[in-house]
Amino acid sequence: MNKILREGVDTRVALDSELRQLAARERASSLGKTEDLSASAFSPPPQNTSAGLDLVRPSFKGILRSVAVGLYSLVRPIVRPLAYRFRGFLLLGMRDVLAEVVRNVSIESASRSPDSTVRALARANAESQEALRLSAEATARGLDDLARRLVPQVERNEEHIRALQTGTGEIQHRLTELRAMANRIESYSLASAGRIAIPCEPGEILVRTAVGFVLCPSSDHALLAILMENGELEQGVRHLIQRVLVPGDVFVDIGANVGMHTIAAARAIKGEGRIFAFEPFEATARLLERTIWLNGFSELAQVHHRAVSNTSGERNLFLGQTSGHHSLYPLAEQGGADNSTMVRCVRLDEALPAELSIDLIKIDVEGAELEVLASAEALLATNPQLAIIAEFAPSHLRRAGGNPLDWLNEFDRRGFVRGVIDESTGRLHDWSVEQIGATDSVNLFFSRAGSRAWERAHV
Repeated sequence: MNKILREGVDTRVALDSELRQLAARERASSLGKTEDLSASAFSPPPQNTSAGLDLVRPSFKGILRSVAVGLYSLVRPIVRPLAYRFRGFLLLGMRDVLAEVVRNVSIESASRSPDSTVRALARANAESQEALRLSAEATARGLDDLARRLVPQVERNEEHIRALQTGTGEIQHRLTELRAMANRIESYSLASAGRIAIPCEPGEILVRTAVGFVLCPSSDHALLAILMENGELEQGVRHLIQRVLVPGDVFVDIGANVGMHTIAAARAIKGEGRIFAFEPFEATARLLERTIWLNGFSELAQVHHRAVSNTSGERNLFLGQTSGHHSLYPLAEQGGADNSTMVRCVRLDEALPAELSIDLIKIDVEGAELEVLASAEALLATNPQLAIIAEFAPSHLRRAGGNPLDWLNEFDRRGFVRGVIDESTGRLHDWSVEQIGATDSVNLFFSRAGSRAWERAHV
């Protein structure tokens, strides 16, 4: 007997077998019906031997039929869903079988002609590669064309942007200049509106300044010009005084002149504290007293018609062309012996109460600063929180017979640290000794490191 081995499923054979089976079932069905028809048509009717049986058989069949119908009615709700589920299971299995058949047929077909399939795939791959190459070349040509058109436009746009930036910078620079000019015009307008000079008693002029009304000698043209122009003297020092002093503090103004810094300090302490102002020139001291009274600070401030020195007694006060230049040392601008007057001198330790707690001393004595320090040894020792504002001017020191380095060392050996006062803002700058010595005139702030005054000065 021959054996045929198959590696896969032959659908033709399977379908032919299925068709043969279906045809056989159809023939069998048709033959059965024909036999039934011939039998019923040609066979003689059965002969009933008993009339009783003819009566019983129909009734028995009807009973059986009724019973069967009843049972079917009872069983149908249960059996029918199960039958549907079983049929779905069979159909699902058939679908899996058919899918496997199709897959095997595909494999068999591919295995029968591998060369043609490979060639077809290679051909399709080559066609795809060629299409991709043509598409890339077309894209590159399009990008090149787009770049050729865009580059000139981008360059033109960059030129426009540079022009706009240049124009914007010029406009901003011009706006800055106009803004500064407007600010100057506004400040000058306000200053002009606030500058008032009123003649009072013979030889006196009342000037409205940044700190209040101040009486000035009518003969002091330099002082009047500065006050009418700027509204004050030494703006940076005034800012620093008002930043360091608080209500309840004590301020000592040595070389008070017309009282600009005395009034500024009085406003800073707001009615709480004390002020001691020393002005040796009699005429200026009288104007200072009236200025303090005009501004409402008579109860806070006390004026001493004395010069502060390291010795008590009388000395010559050499008069400068403006009241701020009067000095205990001869001036280069002095025109003769008639330009001096005798004044009383006092030591600071003697003029002020020993138990007094002093917060700030301002010294502006045209070269006699070290004499003031020597006159206040006790006060400096008992007031660790004390701060000093002093004018440093090498020309004044030369007249007094000193030098800048010795002058600075006197403050250093007493434990003071220093800062240079900005002439506009009052902020402190850290300058070297060489920088300080190279200036014509500058105001310095001295205090012990970590003191209240030092912290306030750096706020």
